[in-house]
Amino acid sequence: ASGAGAQFSYSVKRALKYDVDCASRDRALDAIFEREGCDERALCDELYMTWDEARELARGGVELGGHTVSHAVLSKQPPAEQDREVREGARAIERSLGNAPKTFAYPFGRRWDFNDTTERVVRQCGFERAVTMHAGTNRPDTSRTRLHRLALDGDVKLHLLATEACGGFDLLRKIGLNLSE
Repeated sequence: ASGAGAQFSYSVKRALKYDVDCASRDRALDAIFEREGCDERALCDELYMTWDEARELARGGVELGGHTVSHAVLSKQPPAEQDREVREGARAIERSLGNAPKTFAYPFGRRWDFNDTTERVVRQCGFERAVTMHAGTNRPDTSRTRLHRLALDGDVKLHLLATEACGGFDLLRKIGLNLSE
């Protein structure tokens, strides 16, 4: 989508993510689903894997990491709520898959979506690593709780992916030009 419709959609998504508390966000989304006669459970079944599917991936050697309970922007939460979100998410995975996750993914993963408190909470909850949505190359001195990763989709350009993976854009970042955010 482009134009005014795309800008409006982005504004609504941003408001629901950053400007509204989780309970109000959930109430608003529930009201939209009810008004439109949508089946939220059917949508979730279509979009998300089941615990059985997750166990199958784990048996196949795929590491499944932690996230949170409600997908809140952690930097906007007080420390006790950050701890609850991270800890309960990890416990759900451990209960369902049989072992505690070692890697955490910050919800949304931008630098403003988590903070130093979040990093401390993640470590205290037993995570060895945490990934952001910051593009870049992970080097030996990269913080294990601020690891870079690349968002990939079907439209990714191979030459840009290769340049990023090889550290080609790191030089531009060093001179202040960050093309990933």
